[in-house]
Amino acid sequence: MTVKTYTIKYAYSSRNDIKGIKQYILKTFKYRTYLFFYVVDDEANVVTLLHALQDGMNWKSIINRWLKENV
Repeated sequence: MTVKTYTIKYAYSSRNDIKGIKQYILKTFKYRTYLFFYVVDDEANVVTLLHALQDGMNWKSIINRWLKENV
């Protein structure tokens, strides 16, 4: 079995998500629930992070707004 290594890229839409909660995630990751939206490109070995949401956010309204803006 070969273990693949992937590069992580951040979509423009995820940069503010990560910037805003990066330190918080690093300090308390095991105590929170996170919802990550990402795309995997196996041919290029790249995972692109689209959005990161943490618990306590109104996920449904954020997802609906994001879909309206991007679909």
